[in-house]
Amino acid sequence: MTYKAIIFDFDGTLANTYPVLVEITNQLAPDFGYEPVTPARLAEYAQLSSQDIIRTSGVSPLQIPFLLRRVQQALSFRMTDIQPFPGILDMLLQLRQQGYHLAILTSNSRENVNQFLDQNDFDLLFDRTYSGISLLGKHRTLRRLMRRTKLDPREILYVGDETRDIQAAHQVGVAAIAVGWGFNAQEILLAQNPDGFAVTPPVLPSVIAGLPRPAAKYTPTSSPRLAGS
Repeated sequence: MTYKAIIFDFDGTLANTYPVLVEITNQLAPDFGYEPVTPARLAEYAQLSSQDIIRTSGVSPLQIPFLLRRVQQALSFRMTDIQPFPGILDMLLQLRQQGYHLAILTSNSRENVNQFLDQNDFDLLFDRTYSGISLLGKHRTLRRLMRRTKLDPREILYVGDETRDIQAAHQVGVAAIAVGWGFNAQEILLAQNPDGFAVTPPVLPSVIAGLPRPAAKYTPTSSPRLAGS
């Protein structure tokens, strides 16, 4: 069995949105009763899992959907400030040339993602965008995606920059590649046992090429392949 589809997270994986997102969340802090994030606190968050960040943020879990909606709305006015990470376009073109189907799975809004794709001429590279999901609900959307496309989980790779990306993929039997240019630090990502780790965008195709082709029931590997370090 071979991999057919590669699904990408958006924020921190394709688009460098975090500097703007930090500005927006700090502006919204008085409305939601949490402390603005300092550079030191942001560095601490990079070492935490997504669940631990939510627990220590001071935001009520009941408020998170409302906060997320406000952040997405504010971000929609700043999308022209958002740039892809260096090397992303060449990497995506290489994967398309190798015959992979590419998609996006994100908790950001479809409108924000489409604006980014259009302004960077990425729109023809992706077959589909799955958006607007809850912060910790990616596994459910992955499961629906597989039912809709009739893809076996062993035919899919998921690429993301946060612990929740790896966890969501593994919950549904999909291999996960963590990337080193996004939000979470390498140490916390490797602690989640991703199936591969790419330090920079240009090495991602070689990491994918080096993954074992699953021929039986999928189980996560305990020793991720490192490249580019």
